[in-house]
Amino acid sequence: MHTHLFTARYLPLHGVLRSFGVPNLLARGLARIAFSITGVSDFGAADDENQDDLVEALLGRDADKLMRVTTGRTRTLIRRYQSFAERSPDEEEALQEALGGIDDIATELGEAGIDRPPMSSRILHVEPLAEKSVFGDDVDIPDELDSLLARSFSVAGQRVSGSPFFHEAVHLHLDEDFDPGTDRGLKAAGLSPTQVRGLRQVLLFIGVMALSERNRYRVLEKDYAKGKPADGVDATHYVGVLMDMQEAYAELWGRNLKRPHFDFKTQMRRMNALAQETDGKLISYGAVDPFRSKDWKSYVEHGVAHGAKGFKIYCPLGYRPIDDRSYVTPVGPGAPPVYADRAEEAAPAPHAQAAMAEILPYFAQRGLRMFTHCTPVGFSAKEGYGIYADPELWRRAMERYAARDLWLFLGHGGGATEIDWYGWAAASDEDFEKSFAYRVIQLAQDYDNVYLGLGYILDVLDPNRRCRVFDRLKHYLTAPKPDGARRHFKEKVCYGTDWSMPQAIGRTRAYLNAFYEFFDDEEIRDWAPAFFEGNAKKYLGLAPAG
Repeated sequence: MHTHLFTARYLPLHGVLRSFGVPNLLARGLARIAFSITGVSDFGAADDENQDDLVEALLGRDADKLMRVTTGRTRTLIRRYQSFAERSPDEEEALQEALGGIDDIATELGEAGIDRPPMSSRILHVEPLAEKSVFGDDVDIPDELDSLLARSFSVAGQRVSGSPFFHEAVHLHLDEDFDPGTDRGLKAAGLSPTQVRGLRQVLLFIGVMALSERNRYRVLEKDYAKGKPADGVDATHYVGVLMDMQEAYAELWGRNLKRPHFDFKTQMRRMNALAQETDGKLISYGAVDPFRSKDWKSYVEHGVAHGAKGFKIYCPLGYRPIDDRSYVTPVGPGAPPVYADRAEEAAPAPHAQAAMAEILPYFAQRGLRMFTHCTPVGFSAKEGYGIYADPELWRRAMERYAARDLWLFLGHGGGATEIDWYGWAAASDEDFEKSFAYRVIQLAQDYDNVYLGLGYILDVLDPNRRCRVFDRLKHYLTAPKPDGARRHFKEKVCYGTDWSMPQAIGRTRAYLNAFYEFFDDEEIRDWAPAFFEGNAKKYLGLAPAG
């Protein structure tokens, strides 16, 4: 459960980077660079372009290789122009996006001036671009392109490393097993180790998005195979979920943002085309967006007509399941003050809240599967909006909108973030009972069709913290079903990943193995099949719910 195979061309990447705190022109420039280097699957052809160099860099989490591969594609576009090589329309479009991105970045970083040609013109015409890059090649001095892009990723890395999306794993010890010598070129470009750390997060995020759809699917399978023992098993299904984000970012940040390359209906058709190539292994989910007001229904109908088996809904984009002001979400002491402010405030878009009142009963009446993000951090259109994903608000919405039978999957199972006392990794039961995770458990036990997945809870990879998660998980697996509960927790909890989040790449098999080791315990071993497969199949409609 819970995999993402969309590419940089599916996202409002300009707005996403803005929401992470990246300055406007730098965010737009990086988005344009990302679009220019992103592969696009031709589902009418037998295969895609070879992106194995990027795959290797991603799985190795090698900062220099990531810079060499990502910036190398930009270098190749420019050198083809300088050599007067013939270009296809797609190559010309990519070149112009890259050059525009370079000028946006240069302006933001103070490299532009009224008495100087634009940076793109200087690179194109004033000084021939070097054949080699300081990132991974036998070169010690970066040229103008290397220097500019290293600075751009560094500045962006400093900004995003403080955002909850990237910051949530800062308390963990996850990077000690990676070679610190994979940053020679970045150091040659003048970056400190701290800057390299932040930059690598941005590179992983953008780098994996630069793969074509087919190549993202291949990397997913390679990531699961990395470190697989001889007797290891492979996944039987992946649930690939899309996110319809463009209207939320446009409404909250302005419609002058660079929009996704593919409109959302096209995205759903493309994901279904990918799913059809996997012999049923990939299950394609679309998305439903209440920011589209009354038009949400046409997108759902289009998705169903083109093979979507369910739909994701993402409250941190700026809406609540129900904007019930009689309830205030509890916020932990480690959260930035803006989270408590958001908990007290009304949601920002009344028309989106009105759409929620239509969406939930529509899905419940038709048995459509809904997948939702359920942790206080993520792709929040503005900081603090993650608080809108509170499972108590789902309970209230299902009751108010006559949607008790809604098939709802709570991704991350509440999570483990400092916003709400570290959730599954809370230091005490008292803290845990204030968290999203505790309220998720209650919701899954009280409603027949509500399930949860434990994806991207990175504390299980930290030897200093995994016992908190696993001790708590074992307790709820073995405890008696509470009085009044309709279902037992062990009938509802599922394995998940949230691939390809930056901290997950290269660690997918390790995350899976941590749960395998957990279920070696004789007291809970019998429930491993339900956790890894059986419960998910019930939610997906591939097995009787019983």
